[in-house]
Amino acid sequence: MLRIASVVLLVIAFGDMPYGYYNLLRLLVCGSSAYVGYNYYKSKKERYSWIFYIQAFIYNPIIPLHFGRELWLLVNAASIAVFAGTYLADKKDARA
Repeated sequence: MLRIASVVLLVIAFGDMPYGYYNLLRLLVCGSSAYVGYNYYKSKKERYSWIFYIQAFIYNPIIPLHFGRELWLLVNAASIAVFAGTYLADKKDARA
Protein backbone atom coordinates (compact mmCIF):
# COMPACT_ATOMS: atom_id res chain seq x y z
CA MET A 1 0.00 0.00 0.00
CA LEU A 2 2.92 2.32 0.72
CA ARG A 3 4.23 1.87 -2.80
CA ILE A 4 0.85 2.64 -4.33
CA ALA A 5 0.58 5.84 -2.27
CA SER A 6 4.06 6.84 -3.42
CA VAL A 7 3.10 6.25 -7.05
CA VAL A 8 0.01 8.45 -6.65
CA LEU A 9 2.07 11.25 -5.08
CA LEU A 10 4.68 11.01 -7.82
CA VAL A 11 2.04 11.13 -10.55
CA ILE A 12 0.53 14.24 -8.97
CA ALA A 13 4.02 15.81 -9.06
CA PHE A 14 3.83 15.90 -12.87
CA GLY A 15 1.36 18.76 -12.48
CA ASP A 16 2.22 22.32 -11.53
CA MET A 17 2.24 22.06 -7.75
CA PRO A 18 3.40 24.56 -5.10
CA TYR A 19 7.00 24.31 -3.87
CA GLY A 20 5.88 22.91 -0.51
CA TYR A 21 4.36 19.88 -2.22
CA TYR A 22 7.72 18.90 -3.66
CA ASN A 23 9.38 19.23 -0.25
CA LEU A 24 6.70 16.98 1.25
CA LEU A 25 7.12 14.60 -1.69
CA ARG A 26 10.86 14.34 -0.98
CA LEU A 27 10.20 13.46 2.64
CA LEU A 28 7.52 10.88 1.90
CA VAL A 29 9.28 9.19 -1.04
CA CYS A 30 12.59 9.12 0.83
CA GLY A 31 10.93 7.54 3.86
CA SER A 32 8.91 5.02 1.90
CA SER A 33 11.94 4.08 -0.22
CA ALA A 34 14.07 3.51 2.88
CA TYR A 35 11.31 1.47 4.51
CA VAL A 36 10.66 -0.70 1.44
CA GLY A 37 14.42 -1.12 0.93
CA TYR A 38 14.83 -2.30 4.52
CA ASN A 39 11.99 -4.79 4.11
CA TYR A 40 13.65 -6.19 0.98
CA TYR A 41 16.94 -6.42 2.87
CA LYS A 42 15.25 -8.37 5.67
CA SER A 43 13.70 -10.74 3.15
CA LYS A 44 17.09 -11.41 1.54
CA LYS A 45 16.31 -9.54 -1.69
CA GLU A 46 19.39 -7.30 -1.56
CA ARG A 47 19.21 -6.40 -5.24
CA TYR A 48 15.89 -4.66 -4.72
CA SER A 49 16.96 -3.14 -1.42
CA TRP A 50 19.85 -1.28 -3.06
CA ILE A 51 17.56 0.17 -5.71
CA PHE A 52 15.33 1.60 -3.00
CA TYR A 53 18.27 2.85 -0.91
CA ILE A 54 19.60 4.75 -3.93
CA GLN A 55 16.14 6.14 -4.53
CA ALA A 56 15.94 7.24 -0.87
CA PHE A 57 19.29 9.03 -1.28
CA ILE A 58 18.07 10.88 -4.37
CA TYR A 59 14.92 12.09 -2.60
CA ASN A 60 16.49 12.76 0.81
CA PRO A 61 15.33 16.11 2.24
CA ILE A 62 18.36 16.64 4.51
CA ILE A 63 21.01 16.98 1.80
CA PRO A 64 18.81 17.65 -1.25
CA LEU A 65 19.96 17.12 -4.79
CA HIS A 66 19.05 20.08 -6.98
CA PHE A 67 17.92 19.01 -10.44
CA GLY A 68 16.04 20.98 -13.05
CA ARG A 69 12.34 20.31 -13.61
CA GLU A 70 12.96 18.17 -16.69
CA LEU A 71 15.38 15.88 -14.85
CA TRP A 72 13.04 15.60 -11.88
CA LEU A 73 10.28 14.49 -14.24
CA LEU A 74 12.54 11.68 -15.49
CA VAL A 75 13.53 10.73 -11.94
CA ASN A 76 9.87 10.71 -10.89
CA ALA A 77 8.96 8.52 -13.87
CA ALA A 78 11.75 6.08 -12.99
CA SER A 79 10.60 6.03 -9.37
CA ILE A 80 7.04 5.29 -10.45
CA ALA A 81 8.38 2.36 -12.50
CA VAL A 82 10.39 1.06 -9.52
CA PHE A 83 7.53 1.32 -7.03
CA ALA A 84 4.90 -0.10 -9.41
CA GLY A 85 7.16 -2.77 -10.91
CA THR A 86 8.26 -4.20 -7.58
CA TYR A 87 4.70 -4.05 -6.26
CA LEU A 88 3.40 -6.05 -9.22
CA ALA A 89 6.31 -8.51 -9.03
CA ASP A 90 5.64 -9.11 -5.35
CA LYS A 91 1.93 -9.63 -6.02
CA LYS A 92 2.81 -12.15 -8.72
CA ASP A 93 5.22 -14.00 -6.38
CA ALA A 94 2.57 -14.09 -3.64
CA ARG A 95 0.10 -15.77 -5.98
CA ALA A 96 2.57 -18.44 -7.08
